[in-house]
Amino acid sequence: MSRFYLRLKAGVIRQVYKLWITSSLRWGPSTLRPSFTRTIPTTVSKEKGTIDVVFFAPEGYPNKPTRPSGYPLLVNFHGGGFCVGDPREDAVWTSAVAAQTNAVVASVGYRLAPEFPFPVGIEDCVDALIYLGTNAKELALDTGRTAISGFSAGGNFSFSVPLRFQRSLPEAQGKIGLRGIVSFYPSLDYTRRREDRRASNIRPETEMPKTLHDLFDPSYAYPAEGFNFASPYISPGLAPDDMIRKLPNDIVIYPAEWDGLRAEAERFRDRLVKDFPFKRLHFRVIEGTSHGWDKASNRLADKREEVYSEGCKHLRRMFYDDEAPLTRSDSAS
Repeated sequence: MSRFYLRLKAGVIRQVYKLWITSSLRWGPSTLRPSFTRTIPTTVSKEKGTIDVVFFAPEGYPNKPTRPSGYPLLVNFHGGGFCVGDPREDAVWTSAVAAQTNAVVASVGYRLAPEFPFPVGIEDCVDALIYLGTNAKELALDTGRTAISGFSAGGNFSFSVPLRFQRSLPEAQGKIGLRGIVSFYPSLDYTRRREDRRASNIRPETEMPKTLHDLFDPSYAYPAEGFNFASPYISPGLAPDDMIRKLPNDIVIYPAEWDGLRAEAERFRDRLVKDFPFKRLHFRVIEGTSHGWDKASNRLADKREEVYSEGCKHLRRMFYDDEAPLTRSDSAS
């Protein structure tokens, strides 16, 4: 499939996404609307440009932090197969976090494939972390209390970005204290073929259409010839032990029951339990759901509210329990 065709196909889907996001924000509650946006230059990637960081702030920001040091920070990565999506699409989640934890949420508008294939998106998210750490005082943030969340492709980033951040300059690493990860139906092992993922789904008819996978995979993993699908930055579930050890010690994973990505999440869970027993792991398969279940329909709004509230409970522990595990990327756990 030509790069031109991939770009054309991605462009059409992005327009549909844009209409959905615009409609949701226009007709939805005002609490779902972003508080402000910062456009920042990219420095980590060889592909120079700019990205948007969209902020969702709690009521009273910037004058009412729970602690004098500033507001805790959640950095969120949206899904969309690395090719489509918008930093505002997780507004129900990010607004819930802001309201229930009194934290500031920064949702990253990383650049998308096929125009910007691997590893540009990851590097953009690292740039966002560096920016937030550098500008913490201006933004009233206590970045020593930072957590990361993500959905699907963003769930992949919720692990691969901290791994890539380990390579940043010590000065940048020292400004971000990663306390935890909350990851929804993440992609963790890109060495698995789509056919194998589909076969592992107990209800394969709930998988996304093949036409989307035919867009996502060749767009992001480019050029395919010689591509290292076992790289920890695309398959974080396969990362070496020394890299996994430096991930935050508090990890929450929410796979969907009917999802081809569930099996690799369960293998990663087993690895964490066996080889990293010092990490605090909460792993919960969300029964009766498929990939992207929380975005697709209001039919599951009650379940979404319950799961999001549980996720916020874990974030409150990460942010406000002074004995919560704290991993700075420049030191071993």
